[in-house]
Amino acid sequence: MPVWAICTAAGSGQRLGGGAPKALLPIGGQPMVVLAVRPFLALPDLQKLIVTAPPDSLEQFRAVLEPVDPRIVVVPGRADRQGSVRAGIEALGDIGPGILLVHDAARPFTPMAVICRVIDAVRAGASAVVPVVPVVDKLRTFLVDGCTEFA
Repeated sequence: MPVWAICTAAGSGQRLGGGAPKALLPIGGQPMVVLAVRPFLALPDLQKLIVTAPPDSLEQFRAVLEPVDPRIVVVPGRADRQGSVRAGIEALGDIGPGILLVHDAARPFTPMAVICRVIDAVRAGASAVVPVVPVVDKLRTFLVDGCTEFA
Protein backbone atom coordinates (compact mmCIF):
# COMPACT_ATOMS: atom_id res chain seq x y z
CA MET A 1 0.00 0.00 0.00
CA PRO A 2 1.55 3.34 -0.99
CA VAL A 3 2.43 5.90 1.67
CA TRP A 4 2.46 9.69 1.42
CA ALA A 5 3.54 12.09 4.15
CA ILE A 6 3.02 15.73 5.03
CA CYS A 7 5.38 17.46 7.43
CA THR A 8 4.19 20.83 8.70
CA ALA A 9 7.10 23.21 9.17
CA ALA A 10 5.51 26.62 8.62
CA GLY A 11 5.76 27.73 12.27
CA SER A 12 7.48 31.04 12.90
CA GLY A 13 9.27 30.05 16.09
CA GLN A 14 8.16 33.19 17.92
CA ARG A 15 8.18 31.36 21.26
CA LEU A 16 11.84 30.58 20.54
CA GLY A 17 12.64 34.25 20.07
CA GLY A 18 11.70 34.71 16.42
CA GLY A 19 14.31 35.19 13.74
CA ALA A 20 14.70 32.17 11.49
CA PRO A 21 11.86 29.67 11.10
CA LYS A 22 12.15 27.18 13.96
CA ALA A 23 12.24 24.17 11.63
CA LEU A 24 15.52 25.48 10.17
CA LEU A 25 17.20 25.80 13.57
CA PRO A 26 20.12 23.39 13.86
CA ILE A 27 20.12 20.46 16.24
CA GLY A 28 23.41 18.59 16.34
CA GLY A 29 24.47 20.47 13.21
CA GLN A 30 21.39 19.59 11.14
CA PRO A 31 18.22 21.62 10.57
CA MET A 32 15.34 20.37 12.72
CA VAL A 33 13.20 19.73 9.62
CA VAL A 34 15.82 17.38 8.13
CA LEU A 35 15.82 15.34 11.34
CA ALA A 36 12.00 15.31 11.32
CA VAL A 37 11.65 13.96 7.76
CA ARG A 38 14.53 11.48 7.75
CA PRO A 39 12.60 8.50 9.25
CA PHE A 40 9.80 8.93 6.68
CA LEU A 41 12.32 8.77 3.83
CA ALA A 42 13.35 5.30 5.06
CA LEU A 43 9.84 3.94 4.49
CA PRO A 44 9.98 1.56 1.51
CA ASP A 45 6.47 2.48 0.30
CA LEU A 46 6.88 6.28 0.59
CA GLN A 47 5.81 7.94 -2.66
CA LYS A 48 6.14 11.62 -1.80
CA LEU A 49 6.77 13.80 1.25
CA ILE A 50 5.28 17.31 1.25
CA VAL A 51 6.85 19.85 3.60
CA THR A 52 4.82 22.99 4.27
CA ALA A 53 7.12 25.93 4.95
CA PRO A 54 6.66 29.63 5.73
CA PRO A 55 5.82 31.33 2.41
CA ASP A 56 8.70 33.80 2.78
CA SER A 57 11.24 31.00 3.42
CA LEU A 58 10.45 28.55 0.62
CA GLU A 59 13.84 28.85 -1.07
CA GLN A 60 15.69 28.25 2.22
CA PHE A 61 13.64 25.10 2.87
CA ARG A 62 14.07 23.88 -0.70
CA ALA A 63 17.83 24.39 -0.50
CA VAL A 64 17.98 22.32 2.70
CA LEU A 65 15.48 19.58 1.82
CA GLU A 66 15.31 18.91 -1.90
CA PRO A 67 18.95 17.70 -2.14
CA VAL A 68 18.18 15.17 0.63
CA ASP A 69 15.66 13.20 -1.45
CA PRO A 70 13.81 13.80 -4.74
CA ARG A 71 10.50 12.71 -3.15
CA ILE A 72 10.48 15.85 -0.98
CA VAL A 73 8.39 18.75 -2.27
CA VAL A 74 8.30 22.06 -0.38
CA VAL A 75 5.09 24.11 -0.61
CA PRO A 76 3.85 27.25 1.15
CA GLY A 77 2.20 26.62 4.49
CA ARG A 78 -0.66 28.64 5.87
CA ALA A 79 -1.42 30.69 8.99
CA ASP A 80 -2.15 27.69 11.21
CA ARG A 81 -1.33 23.98 11.34
CA GLN A 82 -4.77 22.95 10.03
CA GLY A 83 -4.34 25.23 7.01
CA SER A 84 -0.83 23.91 6.41
CA VAL A 85 -2.08 20.31 6.46
CA ARG A 86 -4.75 21.31 3.92
CA ALA A 87 -2.03 22.92 1.74
CA GLY A 88 -0.07 19.67 1.92
CA ILE A 89 -3.09 17.60 0.91
CA GLU A 90 -3.80 19.95 -1.98
CA ALA A 91 -0.17 19.64 -3.12
CA LEU A 92 -0.50 15.85 -3.23
CA GLY A 93 -3.37 16.10 -5.70
CA ASP A 94 -5.30 12.96 -6.58
CA ILE A 95 -3.25 10.22 -4.91
CA GLY A 96 -5.77 7.37 -4.78
CA PRO A 97 -5.93 4.73 -2.04
CA GLY A 98 -3.06 4.49 0.40
CA ILE A 99 -1.81 5.79 3.73
CA LEU A 100 -1.39 9.49 4.47
CA LEU A 101 0.87 10.38 7.39
CA VAL A 102 0.88 13.87 8.92
CA HIS A 103 3.80 14.95 11.10
CA ASP A 104 4.98 18.15 12.77
CA ALA A 105 8.60 19.19 12.13
CA ALA A 106 8.77 20.40 15.74
CA ARG A 107 8.89 16.69 16.71
CA PRO A 108 12.24 15.75 15.14
CA PHE A 109 12.99 12.68 17.24
CA THR A 110 9.91 10.55 16.59
CA PRO A 111 11.14 6.94 16.66
CA MET A 112 10.84 4.94 13.46
CA ALA A 113 9.04 2.26 15.49
CA VAL A 114 6.21 4.72 16.23
CA ILE A 115 5.81 5.56 12.54
CA CYS A 116 5.77 1.85 11.64
CA ARG A 117 3.15 1.12 14.32
CA VAL A 118 0.91 3.81 12.83
CA ILE A 119 1.27 2.30 9.36
CA ASP A 120 0.65 -1.21 10.70
CA ALA A 121 -2.52 -0.06 12.48
CA VAL A 122 -3.89 1.49 9.29
CA ARG A 123 -3.02 -1.61 7.29
CA ALA A 124 -4.86 -3.64 9.95
CA GLY A 125 -8.03 -1.62 9.32
CA ALA A 126 -7.86 1.54 11.45
CA SER A 127 -9.22 4.54 9.57
CA ALA A 128 -7.14 6.96 11.64
CA VAL A 129 -4.33 6.62 14.18
CA VAL A 130 -2.95 9.09 16.70
CA PRO A 131 0.41 7.90 18.03
CA VAL A 132 1.29 8.48 21.65
CA VAL A 133 4.79 8.38 23.08
CA PRO A 134 5.20 8.14 26.87
CA VAL A 135 6.69 11.16 28.59
CA VAL A 136 9.97 10.43 30.35
CA ASP A 137 10.98 12.30 33.50
CA LYS A 138 14.47 13.10 32.25
CA LEU A 139 16.17 15.91 30.43
CA ARG A 140 17.96 14.71 27.33
CA THR A 141 20.56 16.39 25.21
CA PHE A 142 20.72 14.90 21.73
CA LEU A 143 24.06 14.86 20.01
CA VAL A 144 24.95 13.84 16.49
CA ASP A 145 26.40 10.52 17.66
CA GLY A 146 24.02 9.67 20.50
CA CYS A 147 22.13 10.84 23.52
CA THR A 148 23.41 11.97 26.88
CA GLU A 149 20.86 11.74 29.70
CA PHE A 150 20.66 13.86 32.83
CA ALA A 151 18.59 12.81 35.83
